[in-house]
Amino acid sequence: MVDVLHSFVDVNQRFNQLAFDSLYIHDLNMTTIMDISSLYDQTSLIDPKVLSRICEKILPQIHDQIYKLTVEEYSINQILLASNYPKIYSLSLVNFQEVIFYQYLMDNLILRNLIKQITHLNIDIKETTEHCSEIGSKIFALILSLFDCLYLLDGPLICLSTLIINVSSTFCPLQYINPTVRRSDSTYIDGIQLYDQFLIYMTQLKKFTFSIKTMVLFRTVKVELQSNEDIQRSFIGRGYQQVASYVHPNAFSCDGKCHIYSLPYDFEYFFNLDNSFQGGMFNKVRQLKMSDAIPFEDNLFKLISQNFPFLEFLYISNDYPQKHNQHSSTSIIFPYLKFLDLKWAHIDYAELFLLKKNMHLSRLSNLFMKYESLITITNNFTNDATQFNFGNFHLHITAPFTSTFIAYHETATQPISKSPSKNESYTKQRYFQRLQKSLVRHRSRSSFYSSSNSPSSSRNRSRSHRQVKSPSRYNCSQRYSSFYQNR
Repeated sequence: MVDVLHSFVDVNQRFNQLAFDSLYIHDLNMTTIMDISSLYDQTSLIDPKVLSRICEKILPQIHDQIYKLTVEEYSINQILLASNYPKIYSLSLVNFQEVIFYQYLMDNLILRNLIKQITHLNIDIKETTEHCSEIGSKIFALILSLFDCLYLLDGPLICLSTLIINVSSTFCPLQYINPTVRRSDSTYIDGIQLYDQFLIYMTQLKKFTFSIKTMVLFRTVKVELQSNEDIQRSFIGRGYQQVASYVHPNAFSCDGKCHIYSLPYDFEYFFNLDNSFQGGMFNKVRQLKMSDAIPFEDNLFKLISQNFPFLEFLYISNDYPQKHNQHSSTSIIFPYLKFLDLKWAHIDYAELFLLKKNMHLSRLSNLFMKYESLITITNNFTNDATQFNFGNFHLHITAPFTSTFIAYHETATQPISKSPSKNESYTKQRYFQRLQKSLVRHRSRSSFYSSSNSPSSSRNRSRSHRQVKSPSRYNCSQRYSSFYQNR
């Protein structure tokens, strides 16, 4: 909508009518359509000049026709100051940092007054990899509906009828979030805690949409964690709609995990899926992150392809090899997948996804992976190119580009006992030409290039080159040339 308002308004009268059509502006989304890199980094692409023009020239003309408003951290201040919005009943705050969001709730009177009039609130907190501070823990107290939220918002939530919350993670011990939680039976967040510490105060709330995952770590005294049956019973008789849950005891780096979420699942993100996943339909999910210390097997990916039919972005974090490496004769299909991140995944998952006989990825356009894995699964770029699962795509190497180059170059210069056939030589030459043309740049952390019809892999191969350290600088193009000339 940002592009439409900026491009169409004041061009001519006909374009003004189109841009100001109530069908479009009643639900005004002031976030930007992000490309792959901005989505990956969670950054905004909106141009400051474009935003200023919309706030100064356009919003004052349509402010009384807006019923639903979606804003992000980088633009909320200008948008709120541009005009008043008397008819708004739904507000979505997306891509906010925890601390910034907390400050807005405390200090921004315009936002506080706007919250008092709305009946629908959607909160989307940006994912962070840092441990939260004391202030950061307070915002999560708000998100998890503990006592601080009533103080922070000063009571305006009494009119709220729908609340949607999306928070990826917190690293704070529970007693830092809520000092009153010190009982030995306080483990997983369940229906009892949500009701007693939050929902009971919101008498007009008609719908509560949530997705919460708890990780429990005992440092001193161990207590018995609830079973999945206990979690399900905690939601009975308290006015909840249908709720799904699954428990993963003795998970890696913690004593247990529990995921609870309302049904139907109403978010575009699903974080930290592991082997305890029970299935279900997630038609709205576009982005999925998987992590576990137990190997992911083919049947789990098959289940995911069926349960997440419109998945576009997939992140896999699992450094453990698959136990069952005999893949099914039927390929797994991800018809809409366009972004695949394997940089924290074992090479088995790269092989599973990159071979046509295992996976069908017709729309894949961006792949993140280790350069080491690329060299291994392609057998130093000598395997049959037609067996790979790619058309045109961007390959993002998220490790030093020359990390294993010396080893496979030395292997390549060894005498060859059998002369390659004409077809083999042609395939290598064509592949090298495409690869050399597509090399764009080399960075210390990542190199990006495009490729098409890359070669396939073989599971039974030597991986001794993984132990070789690379020099700080290396001429990649020269080494590729030397490698293929010697072949």
